[in-house]
Amino acid sequence: KMMSAHVSYFQRWNPNGESSDEIIVIESSLQAQGRMSSHLYRLNTKTGDSTLLTMGAPSGTIDWTVDHQCVARVAMTTDETRTLVHYRAGEQAPWTLIRQFNNDEPQKMIQPLRFDSKGNLYVSAYGADDAMAIYTFDGATGKLSDAPVFKAPGFDLEGGLLIDQGSGELLGVRFQADRTRTVWVDAELDALQKTIDRALPDAVNTAGSPFGPWPVISMDVRKTRASTICDAMVRFQISS
Repeated sequence: KMMSAHVSYFQRWNPNGESSDEIIVIESSLQAQGRMSSHLYRLNTKTGDSTLLTMGAPSGTIDWTVDHQCVARVAMTTDETRTLVHYRAGEQAPWTLIRQFNNDEPQKMIQPLRFDSKGNLYVSAYGADDAMAIYTFDGATGKLSDAPVFKAPGFDLEGGLLIDQGSGELLGVRFQADRTRTVWVDAELDALQKTIDRALPDAVNTAGSPFGPWPVISMDVRKTRASTICDAMVRFQISS
């Protein structure tokens, strides 16, 4: 298929964390009555070949969530008054409407975020106390988990889930407060974050890519000291 000019990068094509020369792109188009719609394609960056991933999806979808196998599992459609959330259990399963809410009732909205490798869908939504938190969402029943996975009192959450690209497991949550903060679910990363924070108390220490334009540090966890070097086993983004 020849891609149109209204195509943008969506995410890497990395089912189960495996790397490849392919990516997922989203193609948007203008439909009847001025409504936007979109589809996802698997695109080979070397050959230019593309494959439609969302055949039979709800018309007018503007937002997608894919699982750890790169299967589109959640589709959100909207018009002037309502937003509808559609879900399917797998690639061959039918799409089902599981939630709808009026656009002028933000307290009833949910925002799908990510799937983990176990198939758990994480969403941000408002709880009974009118504070946004992160919950798991049961696609079969259309219900949120009884208790949030993560909640930061006084701060609204709109994402920031940290998922291991290989295992697909939830590692932690990043959010904005007085500064960028990270709460790790993974015990080892939580201990490492605290060690880094003790060594660099006046910095915002955020785990990040080793390829970004920021200082690279090596941390001697046993001595709790840090030094800036060019090549390091532990890499953190440092923000003053």
